[in-house]
Amino acid sequence: FAVTDAAGNTNAGESAGSLIIESIVAEADFDRDGVPDAIDLDDDNDGIPDTDEGTRDSDGDGLPDSRDLDSDNDGIADIVEVAGDDTDNNYQVDNFIDDNNNGLSDELEILPYELVDTDNDLVPDYRDRDSDNDGISDLLESGGSDIDHDGQIDGFADTDNNGADDLNQLTPASGRDTDNDGIDNRHDLDTDNDGLFDLVEAGSPDDLNDGILDILSDADFDGIPDSVDIDFTTGTDEDADGIDDRYDATFLAEDDTDGDGIIDRADPDADGDGFAENALASLALGEALPDTNGNGEADVLEPLSGFIHTGLAGRGGCSIADRNNGQLALDPLLALLVAISATSLACRRNRRLKPSSFDNI
Repeated sequence: FAVTDAAGNTNAGESAGSLIIESIVAEADFDRDGVPDAIDLDDDNDGIPDTDEGTRDSDGDGLPDSRDLDSDNDGIADIVEVAGDDTDNNYQVDNFIDDNNNGLSDELEILPYELVDTDNDLVPDYRDRDSDNDGISDLLESGGSDIDHDGQIDGFADTDNNGADDLNQLTPASGRDTDNDGIDNRHDLDTDNDGLFDLVEAGSPDDLNDGILDILSDADFDGIPDSVDIDFTTGTDEDADGIDDRYDATFLAEDDTDGDGIIDRADPDADGDGFAENALASLALGEALPDTNGNGEADVLEPLSGFIHTGLAGRGGCSIADRNNGQLALDPLLALLVAISATSLACRRNRRLKPSSFDNI
């Protein structure tokens, strides 16, 4: 029998009783740039080559980073975190031109984006939930909501399956620069430029006085925390990888979730998301960042809004506090210093008023 298709073509030339059916399967093209993913050098068109993003799923949303426009789900587009332009907020390369049809913007083949790693922890910013290691998530510092303090968007919804939160693509959380110093909050250890590290204003200790979580300290900037760095420990390093063998996954049959060579129990960032495991542990689950004047703006984002603590009530230093929820909060050391100063002035005044033994000569 003959079969006629919609275009009028028939199979009349075929032998009777035979039927040939051909099917065409569309090739996957995640970014819809006309280049099939199989040969596309940048499947999601975020400007980061697939070879750099790999098959890792940093935020656990079911999409590999190579097809995820926000790989760490911090509300900041990957292209923004590699210092690219995204003026239309679609999380993809602006003015995309691909004359050689390989899926990667031609200009980026000449001058590729730098995989910025602000805190030098070997986790690039586009995968790092805390790019400056101050213990406050990039999401919070960029003005987003992070009630559970996990560094990822609350109530994440992605109906178009591109790895970016639908609502956040309409109202992006990126690029906030509170003190207008040209450094985005997520890279700024003192976002409001009030002389206090954000870490301290958030309620965490800073024994090293560097604005970085003490457990993430890396004095020689080699990406290995000082706590396990052979340069600062008294152990041995047989494989010369910089990690004290007592914490080296090469020699111990213990978990190393992020594959950085440091066993989980000694790794301050065991899952490799750039966010310390106990970051801001002083904050209860769901508790907001400190807001001492109660105006709804966290102290870390508001210049001179909170306390500048003294040695007794705080963690070092000495100064004056403002009002806390309508009550004047006085530091005992401040009061003591005022009393000492008043006594000293009174003594000096009395000495001046006391008649000299030479007055009657």
